[in-house]
Parts: sequence; C-alpha cells; structure tokens
Amino acid sequence: MPSAIKITLDEKGNSTIGELPEGVFYSRFAAPPNAQIRDVISINSAGLYTLEVNAPSVASPAATGPVKILGSTSSQAVFSVDASQPALLQQYGTAGCLAGGIDYRLGVIVNPLNLMIPVAVDAAGEIRVDQADMPIGVHFNAPHHRFGVWGAGAYTFAFALPSDAGMIFTGVTFDNPPEMINYEISDDKLTFWVYNDYLKTNPTILAAPFIFQISNLTPNGIADVVVDPTIINNPINQGGGGGALYEPEPRRELAGVLAG
Repeated sequence: MPSAIKITLDEKGNSTIGELPEGVFYSRFAAPPNAQIRDVISINSAGLYTLEVNAPSVASPAATGPVKILGSTSSQAVFSVDASQPALLQQYGTAGCLAGGIDYRLGVIVNPLNLMIPVAVDAAGEIRVDQADMPIGVHFNAPHHRFGVWGAGAYTFAFALPSDAGMIFTGVTFDNPPEMINYEISDDKLTFWVYNDYLKTNPTILAAPFIFQISNLTPNGIADVVVDPTIINNPINQGGGGGALYEPEPRRELAGVLAG
C-alpha cells in the first residue's frame, strides 16, 4: 500500500505538512523551475507514495517529473510517486494546483543512495563548481566557500586537484563535525571526499567548517595552501525520522577522472 504524504493549505495558501513516512523529509528552499522559495519533499527510501493536497478550494492539478496525477475533487488533489526502484540519478518534479485561486507548487525530489558532487580545486586553492550540474537542494556560495545542503540525502563531495599541477592534499581539520559528516583522502592524495550522510532530523542549522591543506611536491615550490570551506545543512528539516541505511564506500576509481 502506498505511503501517504499529506499537505493542508489554508485559504491564504499557507501549508501544513503532515507526519511523514520513514525516509521522507520536508524542506523549504529556492527550487526549480523558477527558483522560488517553495515546499520540497525529499524521498530517500524506496516505495510507492501518494501526495494529498487538501484545501478549501482545489482546481487545475498539475504534475511534472516523477510525479503523476491520480485525481482531484473540489477540496483535494491526489498525486503519486513511484520510487519503488532505487533511482540511479536524482529525479525532480512538482505537484501543484490552484488553492483558492493561489498557485501552490510542491517540489518533489527522489534521491539515489548517494549523490556525487564534483568540486575542482586549483593549485592556488580556489574552488570551482558548476552550479548547473549540482543536485537539486545543494548550492555553492562562492564568496564564502560554503556548500548549502537544503534537501535530505547522502551527498558525497569530491574535491579534486589537477593531476599535472604537482600538488597534493596533505591534511584536513574539521571544527566539531556533525555526526553525519565523514571524510577521506584518496591514496594518490589528489581527491578529498566529504561524506554528508544527511538522513537525520535536525531542529537547528548544522554547519561543518573544515580546513584542508594542499602542498607543493616541488622542493622549491610555493608553501602550503590552506582552503577553508564549510558545509551547511538545512535548518528546518522535519523528516520522518530515518532513511535507508547508508555506509559510504571509498570511490578511489573516481580520483583520476575528477582530477584529470
């Protein structure tokens, strides 16, 4: 039987999210298709789900992506999400309707077991990210070297040095990392992984500042470069209290690909 996710809207379009199934989380952030702040449901456990949007007045239900319309009445729109098979890639869509004449659109993420986020670091310590290729719910703030994670999921950040620059990662220091943060440096020291196993309910914002050092292999080269990024997790996540068990595995085969 599908698990039900219930959203109740008042006459002004304000939403109340009901109790969520295990492995399903609620967030609110600037989401596609128009980068407006909206409710987002993140599904991290395999299964069948129904989305029930209840309001005093409902009309014109619409859905995109993995979300399908099941039906509607004058006070309810019902949608379905088939996440019975673990996704290979992140899927994103929307479920929406007119609620009392107000356009309400819910973002829906179906996550795979983990998502790779390639991050390039040059020899000077500058971080480069292609925001267009970032997963939905992850954003990089370049001036502050901060990665904002606004949707629940197991994210692997892969910081990669260019293989021909003669630089390697030599160390990392975390400032009181939250429980879900783990990390590893590859054997060739060209890739530094941060595992963000964000499948927990957290009532407050969680930040994981860290510093990693890049050293020059040339005896007379420049001194160590210190890079200081931070990972920040969604402050309002009120998920269903769990998710699929995830044990991050080293991905050494990616080191050459990302650094090349």
